[in-house]
Amino acid sequence: METVGNSAERAMWAKRSVGWLRTGPKGESPDDTQNQALIAAAGVALGDVVLDLASGGGEPTISLALRVGQTGCVVASDFSPEMLVGSLRRASALDLSQIEPAVADMQSLPFADDSFDAVTCRFGLMFPADRVFAAAEARRVLKPGAKAAYMVWGPHDDNALHAVLAHAVRGYFGEPKPSAPPKRHILGADGALSAVLKEAGFVQLEEREIRAERDFSSDWKFWENRIKRNNADQYDSLPEDEQTVLTQAVLDAFEPYRQGDKFRLMLHVRIGIGTTPG
Repeated sequence: METVGNSAERAMWAKRSVGWLRTGPKGESPDDTQNQALIAAAGVALGDVVLDLASGGGEPTISLALRVGQTGCVVASDFSPEMLVGSLRRASALDLSQIEPAVADMQSLPFADDSFDAVTCRFGLMFPADRVFAAAEARRVLKPGAKAAYMVWGPHDDNALHAVLAHAVRGYFGEPKPSAPPKRHILGADGALSAVLKEAGFVQLEEREIRAERDFSSDWKFWENRIKRNNADQYDSLPEDEQTVLTQAVLDAFEPYRQGDKFRLMLHVRIGIGTTPG
């Protein structure tokens, strides 16, 4: 079976890690709202042993570690060791010794049955080749009656942060609009996430919709970093003066969303919650 950890996927995430490590948080999360919603959905408490899937740069790993405290443990897992570096750097900066790293494919978890009090996954379940199998692996390693909580992006057009940025970058490079939304939005429709969890064997299913406006900086450097994070190859291929033109094009695209010195953008995420039988 093809896995999320195949060579092509690994290479892609290794490249993307360059942008994430350059631009991601260095300590605690500057905006913890989504992390806390996910942590609450999973029922994480002080002293718990938690598996965080697709931990990448440390969201919500760092916030989980602060929740479980020194008596708990967070296993920060990602199939890309390059992405996982972000979690480890932040953990070291904050002296969070309760975080244990694990390079692991979520479709083949190297953990025993009934090992964890909770499983969390922020913006990761969209990427495995077999999402149901990946969710079933999470169910396997959870203790009976424990919860898994997955956060995914809602529909592409409901998330101005992604839609406007992608449109501006495509316009600069003269690229046509893709025939299908990006993979990260593949579970964005109402009920899509719950359907995966049901097929994976979870019970007591719940799906929560979170729509909220969020203010983003209109600062040049902020948007330059967003472009670097999501379009590192394209950005780095440009001479410095063209990088400036691209960044300005992105800023211009967001100008209709300006509120004072900020851009106010609607975000739509969904949280799927499932409980292991027993």
